[in-house]
Amino acid sequence: MRILIIGAGVTGSLFASYLASSREKLERKLKENFELKILARNDTHKRLSENGLKIHHVVQNVTTIDSIPVIKTLESGDIYDYVFVFLRKTQIAPLMEDLRSNRSDHFIFAGNNGTGLDGLCPPLKVQKVSLAFAGVGGKREGDTVYSVHGKKPGITIGVNKKTARKIRKLGKIFTWAGCSLRKTNRMDAWLKHHLALVVPLSLALYRDGGDNVSLSENGDLLQKSLKAAKEGSAALRRQGHPVAPGKLKLTLLMPCVFLKSRVKKLLASPIGKLLIYDHCMTAREEMRELAGELQALVAPDDKPRENLEELLTQNN
Repeated sequence: MRILIIGAGVTGSLFASYLASSREKLERKLKENFELKILARNDTHKRLSENGLKIHHVVQNVTTIDSIPVIKTLESGDIYDYVFVFLRKTQIAPLMEDLRSNRSDHFIFAGNNGTGLDGLCPPLKVQKVSLAFAGVGGKREGDTVYSVHGKKPGITIGVNKKTARKIRKLGKIFTWAGCSLRKTNRMDAWLKHHLALVVPLSLALYRDGGDNVSLSENGDLLQKSLKAAKEGSAALRRQGHPVAPGKLKLTLLMPCVFLKSRVKKLLASPIGKLLIYDHCMTAREEMRELAGELQALVAPDDKPRENLEELLTQNN
């Protein structure tokens, strides 16, 4: 069993750590060798090669260091059972030729995406490609990744007839490694509704000067961002994109007064700073692109959405 993780940011690093630290258990369960590698470049490749993968698990208050083989390029003949792409959408394009020339069995793109597989890139020359999203957050400072996650870090992966068998096996691997894997046949819709939630909140944060505590105290702007999220989600539902069951659905359908109270507390907390503020401030280019995707997605809907349009206008 061979797994490659492309991208050593917060999310890729966390799952690499869990898989690497469970190698012996995975080999016993799988009854075969288990090999994990990370693809990273430039300073990240140097840091991981020299110092290992260092993660401070914030909620657990534990620091781990794992030694994981690191490669710089993906050769066409370097075949893996699963290739995870934990990159922002804006970072994928430079790697596309390498990905397209590779013949690994299953590629999984985990990250924000409002345009589906067709919008990611030219099609890969493989049959098994999945979209996914991981429910973790954090930041990197120096040689250390600060990760915010629950007891079992989770990832949601889209499944179809071509990928069902492979994802069932991957679910077992993640469970054995101490993670959780949820499957959905509505991954594309899930990601679109996730944009409806995070884009307005990010744009409100930028408008407020990039201060998460200040936004938590700016009741009018916070309320506007949450109303905008609901407007965007409603527009998507009217166009045939149902909200997939789970926490995202509960969040988007929650009455605004309760949602505002929860988001206000989260924004003002140290965990909220890591989950929301740090990503928004280091991913402005990605958020601008995602805002454009959301604007295009809701454009065909003819219902009024004044809060969302006001926030999206500032992105132009």
